[in-house]
Amino acid sequence: MKLLRGMLVVPFALLLATDLVAQDQEVPQRTVTGSVVDDVTGQRVDFPQIEILGTSIGTVGAEDGTFSLQDVPRRELTLRVSRIGYKRQEFILAAGRDTIRVRLGSDILRIEELVVSGRVTTVQRRNLANAVSVVDGVELNEVPIATIEAALVGKVTGAIVEQNSGAPGGGVQLTLRGVSSINASSDPLYVVDGVITSNVAISNNQEVVTRSNEGSNPDPNQQNQVNRIADFNPEDIESVTVLKGPSAAAIYGAKASNGVVLIRTKRGQPGPPRFDFTGRLGMFDLSNTIGSRVFTSADEAEAAFGAAGRTAFERGKTFDNEAILGGENDASWEGRLSVAGGDRNTSYYASAMAENQRGVIRNTGFKRQALRVNLQQNVGTTLNLGVYTNLTHTQTSRGITNNDNALVSYWMALAFTPSFQNLRPNADGVYPFNPFTGSGSNPLQTAALVEDDQDVWRLTASTDFDWNFARAGRHDLHLTGLAGVDFLSQSNSLFFPAELHFEATSPEPGTSLLNDGRNTNVNTGVSIVDNFTPASGAFTSTTSIGFQYESTDLEVNRIVSSNLVAGQANVDAGTSVGVEERREKVRDLGFFLQEELLLLQERLLLSAGVRADQSSNNGDTEKLFWYPKAAVSYRIPFGVGWLNELKLRSAFGQTGNRPLYGQKFTPLSSGERIAGEPGVVIQGTLGDPGIEPERMSEIEGGFDARLFNDAIGFEATFFYQKVTNLILERTPAPSSGFAREFFNGGSFRNQGIELTVVGSPVRNPVFGWFTAVRFFKNSTKITNLPVPAFEFGAFGSDLGTFKIEQGKSATQIVGNNGLDPGGQPIIEQLGDANPDFVMSFTNELNYKGFRLYTLLDWRVGQDLVNLQQLLWDLGQTSPDWVSPGPVREVPDCNPDCSGEERISGLGDYTQQYVQSGSFLRASEISVSYDLPSQVLGLNLRFLQLNLAFRNLFTITSYAGLDPLVSNFGNKPIGRSVDVAAFPPSRAIWFSVLMGI
Repeated sequence: MKLLRGMLVVPFALLLATDLVAQDQEVPQRTVTGSVVDDVTGQRVDFPQIEILGTSIGTVGAEDGTFSLQDVPRRELTLRVSRIGYKRQEFILAAGRDTIRVRLGSDILRIEELVVSGRVTTVQRRNLANAVSVVDGVELNEVPIATIEAALVGKVTGAIVEQNSGAPGGGVQLTLRGVSSINASSDPLYVVDGVITSNVAISNNQEVVTRSNEGSNPDPNQQNQVNRIADFNPEDIESVTVLKGPSAAAIYGAKASNGVVLIRTKRGQPGPPRFDFTGRLGMFDLSNTIGSRVFTSADEAEAAFGAAGRTAFERGKTFDNEAILGGENDASWEGRLSVAGGDRNTSYYASAMAENQRGVIRNTGFKRQALRVNLQQNVGTTLNLGVYTNLTHTQTSRGITNNDNALVSYWMALAFTPSFQNLRPNADGVYPFNPFTGSGSNPLQTAALVEDDQDVWRLTASTDFDWNFARAGRHDLHLTGLAGVDFLSQSNSLFFPAELHFEATSPEPGTSLLNDGRNTNVNTGVSIVDNFTPASGAFTSTTSIGFQYESTDLEVNRIVSSNLVAGQANVDAGTSVGVEERREKVRDLGFFLQEELLLLQERLLLSAGVRADQSSNNGDTEKLFWYPKAAVSYRIPFGVGWLNELKLRSAFGQTGNRPLYGQKFTPLSSGERIAGEPGVVIQGTLGDPGIEPERMSEIEGGFDARLFNDAIGFEATFFYQKVTNLILERTPAPSSGFAREFFNGGSFRNQGIELTVVGSPVRNPVFGWFTAVRFFKNSTKITNLPVPAFEFGAFGSDLGTFKIEQGKSATQIVGNNGLDPGGQPIIEQLGDANPDFVMSFTNELNYKGFRLYTLLDWRVGQDLVNLQQLLWDLGQTSPDWVSPGPVREVPDCNPDCSGEERISGLGDYTQQYVQSGSFLRASEISVSYDLPSQVLGLNLRFLQLNLAFRNLFTITSYAGLDPLVSNFGNKPIGRSVDVAAFPPSRAIWFSVLMGI
């Protein structure tokens, strides 16, 4: 790749104005002091921003709301007072007035909030033309959580958050407005303080032992891996802005089809150092089990398990092996200390934290230590500099879960273990051989002896500047720039000692796995922004132009060692050693131009822009791909009755989804010998040297209403997306020697609706109630498929799989539904992984110093392939195994089939294992009390006690452990398959929060 020849001509040649901004020559005559308070509670508003319009005079008030303005001309002036979370006020300051008291009304609907409208520009929410969601740090951290995406559950309309398993420390997938691809990336673009950061998920290579990639689906995403956005501490976040569709995210170009998540970390505020401390103590508790069949006689046990069943059976003895395995309740803890402060020119924020979350299974958990330092410096009146650094160390142990073909993972082995089998160790600590899993695999022994450790160090650092380099006439020009690096190093070490029963039966007992992954993202960019207001004040124009350069380097090294010397975990202690290395290098370059006009007394917003991208992942690395956008909004004032204002808005945009690394290449294997000489062999995939990004086009429209004196807000958004140039696979002619080939072709559409109601129906000095209801519904359809319909993901139609078929939903689940006259399975749609709708309900009640917060997450209509129940049925251990009467065929008993009825229909019928995953979950609940600031002889800024619950209960008819699971991790389509996942848990935390 090379830069475009020549430089783009900056379209600021239109700066022809010759007048300079006049300087106020009046002699300073007075000092204006005052205070800012909440208009309802009367409490001081911290750090209000005060400015005198038409001058350069301004300040940021203190934490107690007081402020002082020096050198104020003694004449009538217009004063503006603002603070995030409040409605700004402008009023006349009389010539003889030197002391004022300002009462600000709460901005419940966040209409004053500045929201991202371009690569380097923002606009007030009142004029925003897109449905952009912003979650502030307080809302994000209502209940302690390990990862940022998990904290977004129920807080962003149009977002679906799925946790791949209940394992501690990540593995969470965020989908915005439904699926956007079949074979390309499904991750949103994550940008932290302007730096595009990695969310790579590097597997631990446990498939060497579990053999999960063997059989009908060799998908490598079955290892319950952690996605790396889990490294960032949610409590360092000031706000998260979510751009959900191309109409909002087009300015990010070829990586934005899955949406963009912009994360802004905390900054300092002027004033003396302010210390905040948080201490937490909690625990996790197993929240669900499948249960197990209770056998009543030795004959029954022998009928199911043969002679081994009769030998192991003892009347009246049963063991809840699920509860024993997942019964760990060790204390978890977290500690955090931060300091912030500064003056008018310098501000700082620093934090340090450590946490230890203990899993419900032995030897599982998540540890994190993090240090953040953010600095901002004003150089004179024209240059602002910022430096943002974050160092994180995480250690994760997730155990051995998910699909496997060796009965090694916990819930896979439990499925074939009857309840009368005691798996606990004897007095000498020796675990019994499990005769029901073939290899003797004992999940309690596996949990106790297997080491599955992941160690990650991550450094994210960036610097930015904003230079107000010219003011000519009515033009105000800024040069902005950013440079950042995101580096992570991940090490996975897994040790399966030879004394494990399933290792002892192996030809090479004892396995050690070592995996090292390194990922480096480098970002640079420069922009020019021109703000122009004519002398008439009829409009405001904001023009921005700039470029970005990004590079990504990923390297993964794997070592597999087996037949270990007894007790040795080092990979050099084995007699059989294998090595694998993978490298990926990607270079991207992008240019953007955007124009925004605010007219008609700031009621009409017009916006247009374009992004041009090139990438080394594309077949033609020099070709520019263009992504345009345009938007309009208009605020209709009413101001009387119950309707205060109505805003109409519409937007259009295009984004891309670049090819995955390597899809343009034909891979070669170098581990071969030809006539004794080293050589390479072509593998079975044919790359496409002309491959291009997928393209998504979106039309979005809607309206926002402010009701009852801004106490209630309603937002309705309708969107239509069309994805073209899909990256697909096809089977070339057998004579080519290839089994599959990548190419561009086909399209699908996605359309939906988002509704949001927020407000504060009651707010007075004693009692306050805030509520929010969010609703999302979408549907997809394959509109053009240039290849025959094909099954995709899962394990085939016998067990339930996904099928890409023209005219059908992109997320349909198909399976066998009886046999045709020729004895062949009839394959039909049996369900859909996409929910019919998603809703959330947030409520916050405040009474004096007490506060109750609740968040309910409700999903209806999503279907899953429940292969966990299939495993229990195959093992004849299902709690509902015995039917009350003669065994019926699946169509006659579904959905109330017994285990033996379900398994009797396997092969002919699949519908019994395609099940509804609808649920209602209490995702977050917290109760807190603010103690008086002067307590125990200390003069504190605040002191709060908090009791919080996460996932306290789930109401669902789903027969598996949890309807929010995914055996296949982060895939666009094919996630909703439940196979031996880590079990779900509920969490309870007691916290003390203190400010000095």
